[in-house]
Amino acid sequence: MRNTGSAAGDAVPQIYLDAPQQPIEGVAFAPRTLAGFDRIALAPGESKTVSIKLAPRAFQYWSVKDNRWDTPAGARTLHAGFSSRDLNTEATLQ
Repeated sequence: MRNTGSAAGDAVPQIYLDAPQQPIEGVAFAPRTLAGFDRIALAPGESKTVSIKLAPRAFQYWSVKDNRWDTPAGARTLHAGFSSRDLNTEATLQ
């Protein structure tokens, strides 16, 4: 991430997680949820590499049937950007 402007500023990079590709009976998922974010300050011309750690719970849902947190099987797609409407990078996790 790089501040190309002439003034200091903050940026809030965000990671979103798509719903599981395979539906789970009795469980409703939002199409995409915020899984993690960071806030960083950048001086004019400054660059920073940002690492956003996602908690394992970000990939789980509460199973009423089993009365516990559960992780859906299958691939999940992550999106990175600066808002839910500005997601310019994606990756799929198996």
